[in-house]
Amino acid sequence: MKAKLAPALIALTALAWAPAARSAAARPAWIEKSDANARLVLEVSARFAPESAGRLGLEGLDEQILDLKPQVYERSQQATREVLAILESRLASETDPQVKQDLAILVQATKDNLEGNELNRRAEIDYYDIPLTVFRGLRGLLDDQVPAERRAKALVRLRRYAGLEPGYTPVATLAQERTRESFGRAGAQGPYKGAVEKNLSNSASYADGVGKLFEQYKIAGYQAAFAKLKEQLAAYDAFVRAEVLPRSRVDFRQTPELYAFGLRQYGVDIPPDKLAERARVAFMEIRNEMRLSALDANEGRDRDGARADVRPAAIPRLSPVPGAASPRCHRPCR
Repeated sequence: MKAKLAPALIALTALAWAPAARSAAARPAWIEKSDANARLVLEVSARFAPESAGRLGLEGLDEQILDLKPQVYERSQQATREVLAILESRLASETDPQVKQDLAILVQATKDNLEGNELNRRAEIDYYDIPLTVFRGLRGLLDDQVPAERRAKALVRLRRYAGLEPGYTPVATLAQERTRESFGRAGAQGPYKGAVEKNLSNSASYADGVGKLFEQYKIAGYQAAFAKLKEQLAAYDAFVRAEVLPRSRVDFRQTPELYAFGLRQYGVDIPPDKLAERARVAFMEIRNEMRLSALDANEGRDRDGARADVRPAAIPRLSPVPGAASPRCHRPCR
């Protein structure tokens, strides 16, 4: 599962829960109302990816870790659908135009999250870069801008990542189980090989970086949990090399549905095939303009009457791209 907050939703919730915004003395009532709506969405994220929600400003999550327990996809999608129903109900009855606008953004972003998660699940097996996840989760607490009392909670998070707290299974073990479950999913292909190889090459640096962070901020008693975690991350890397890398794909391109969805998240609603055709036509137009400019220069003379040293023959005559529309000729064609 690759659950993500849509870009519009990230911007809205980040603004709503930025510390400076929350500490403002006087805030309009409509902002308070919009903040409460945004909090619903953030709380769903916090249930399954508390490290990310904490970075967006939701408090009280410093000891919580990523949920990779069984049925995580089904549970997260159901929780998101429940929040969507609440947001749609509020949108239908809201009268304040500013709150209504923010609600419309939240509703669409929540729908996008549901669709994106479903498309990702159909397109690819569940693969997680656990060393990076662990490093980011601890780096978010072990930082100069984080108060010392919050930094101390990184030890609890570390122990939970390693499965040393009661009721917790090592996160690397859970990730391995979820990935193996997805191997038999019809139509799901492996992750891009180049990305997997890059993750593996960075793994040791992330693992070592965790220890350096605890040393830098002088968090006592981390050594045993860190040693256990390093063993688990090494075993996870071995699993990725043995079972994920052979299933990875050499073609970096996403499925057409997933690519089109990604474009829509950034305001591009043109279908990918139409967008590619426009790009080909634009390329052919520029190419023709360059050829015509070279021909014009070749017909000119320098001040001594000698032909200019321009060789249009050096510019290759490219064949039209199959399927592309005919380029327009802005000048008389030769």
